[in-house]
Amino acid sequence: MGAKVSDMAPDYTRMLAATIGKPFAKNFQQGFTDFMRYSKVMGLDATQNKLVLKSATQMLSKGTIQSEELRMQMGDHLPAAMQIMADIASGGDQGKLMKMMENRELDSQKYLPLFFARLGEIANQGWDKRLQTSGFWQDMTGKRIEDLVKLFAANGGNEAFVRI
Repeated sequence: MGAKVSDMAPDYTRMLAATIGKPFAKNFQQGFTDFMRYSKVMGLDATQNKLVLKSATQMLSKGTIQSEELRMQMGDHLPAAMQIMADIASGGDQGKLMKMMENRELDSQKYLPLFFARLGEIANQGWDKRLQTSGFWQDMTGKRIEDLVKLFAANGGNEAFVRI
C-alpha cells in the first residue's frame, strides 16, 4: 500500500490497544487496512491520518461516537465522514445522526467497524486508478527505502558506518 510503518505504528498501536477485549478487536486489522486504502485513494497525508486515527481511538476508548470526535475532529480530515456515518447509522439523515450522538446512542464497537468497512468499499472503487498514479509509486518507493534501511541496520550496516 505504500504506508510507512514508522508513520503509522504509534497510531496503529494506540487504536489496537483501545480494541483489546472488545468486539472490534476481531476485525481491527481489516478495519485499519480499509481506512489506509481509503486514505490513499482520497490523498490524505500522514498528519491527516494521525488525526483521524486519534479521533477513532478516542471513540473506541469512550465507547460511544460523539459529535466532537466525528464531526469536529475526524470530519475535518476525512472526506465525507459525517455522511458515511449517517448512511450507516441513521439511513442517511445527518440530523437524526446528530440527535443519536447527543443521546449517546452510537456504540463505537458497533458502528466503527461498519464505518471502516464502508471506507474499504469506497476505496475499492478507486483503488485501480490509484495504482496508476505517481503518488502511489512515490509512496511505494518511500516504503521500500524504509524497509531497506531497516534491513541494513538489522544486519550490522549501521555499525559499519560507525567504524568508517
